[in-house]
Amino acid sequence: MGAVEKMELAEGVVLDSDRLVYLCVSLGESVTEALVTASIGDIARGVEGLDAVEHSHGQEEYLNALSRLASVARHIGLTSFAKVVMDITECIDAGDTVALSATKARLNRIAHKSEAAILHLEDMLVR
Repeated sequence: MGAVEKMELAEGVVLDSDRLVYLCVSLGESVTEALVTASIGDIARGVEGLDAVEHSHGQEEYLNALSRLASVARHIGLTSFAKVVMDITECIDAGDTVALSATKARLNRIAHKSEAAILHLEDMLVR
């Protein structure tokens, strides 16, 4: 019998840096920084509250919450986060509960990585 090896999950985050540059040019750095900070807070609260929305408000409100999350993420360039959110809606539409559970877990993982990536990029843009 062979040795059991632990597999590490390495999931990348796709960040549209051009979107952040566009926001900086069109809104200014301080407004963009405030927008990104508020958006990250909205995303964090939204992700934390998804289970409660799903269980207490039904599927339609859950899908609306997912749509709002994807919209906020796209607005600040969190491309991979928005994609995972939309993958959740596809799992719901397909009725695939196994894929849905896996994709929800993926959303939680990528939410933290997306926040770190955008804050890192924002620090680089400000300097």
